[in-house]
Amino acid sequence: MARKLPYEGLKLQYKTETLLEIIQMIWMEFIKVQTARSNVAAKLKDFVLECKQCKGLLDAKVFVHAVVEDCSLCLLWKTDKAEPSGSSLGLHLSNTLKKYGLVDHSVWVEREEIEEKMS
Repeated sequence: MARKLPYEGLKLQYKTETLLEIIQMIWMEFIKVQTARSNVAAKLKDFVLECKQCKGLLDAKVFVHAVVEDCSLCLLWKTDKAEPSGSSLGLHLSNTLKKYGLVDHSVWVEREEIEEKMS
């Protein structure tokens, strides 16, 4: 008589979200604007309210410099892979912000996320 394995006959069910979480990574876009204008941070805050519906965007926050008018936007993403040049949303925004001053747009990936993807 053949021995029945404990997992035979079990139906393994996974939620789609759970499987996606396993293969997705968290990464951040940081857009810094050096400006003399005082209204840029307010415009960024309005933008944050609009873009929170974007697929894969976990969070978006606006920061202002403690002394000068400079501000920055942090976009936190969870997607299949990081976009080394930035998301289409981040690229569009950084190009739009160039009319207000100097813009620095960079992409950051958590060290552990990189190591997990490479192994």
